[in-house]
Amino acid sequence: QLKEAIEAPIVHEELYKKYGMKMPKGALLFGPPGCGKTMFARAAASEMARLYGNKEDEFEFLSLSGPELQSSYIGVTEQRIKKIFNFAQEYKSYHGYPLLVFIDECETILPDRTGRVRRVHPWEESQVAAFIAEMDGMQESGAFVLLATNRPEVIDQAVLRDGRCDFKIKIRKPTMEAVEVILRKTFEGSFMGDGLDELVF
Repeated sequence: QLKEAIEAPIVHEELYKKYGMKMPKGALLFGPPGCGKTMFARAAASEMARLYGNKEDEFEFLSLSGPELQSSYIGVTEQRIKKIFNFAQEYKSYHGYPLLVFIDECETILPDRTGRVRRVHPWEESQVAAFIAEMDGMQESGAFVLLATNRPEVIDQAVLRDGRCDFKIKIRKPTMEAVEVILRKTFEGSFMGDGLDELVF
């Protein structure tokens, strides 16, 4: 699903143009802690760099967490959100392709405003509105937003609706076969002798 979200607009560029379609604005990764959501974000950024003609070892992506964006001062979180999207616009203008913005623990800054989970404070409503406004901006945001959470049910549904987060991807804990692939790829080119086999098995 993540591959489709990133690859399809590039691989099928003419088809997208014909039907007036654009690259998705974002996707949600959800699953238990330690299942590899950050690893998927790195892989997605690397794939974007490869597809847009960059060397794979030069990929860039903005990695943030909800708690570090959250501020106790009114209006500051909204300013930080705006700066992220402004930077993404400049990045796209310079490089010619969108910046991948990865926000872990996104539920911290994007809580459900309906009150069904908990009472949401006015400043939290404001930061959710600011985030949505930036995703829906008059200009293209320049960002492909990849949200990650352990608790998808507490995120504001307006953020997750189609047109913003078109893909909701459940990440499960890797199987033993997947663990072996991950370890071998991670240490590819490293001198470990028989140590890697012992680590895998």
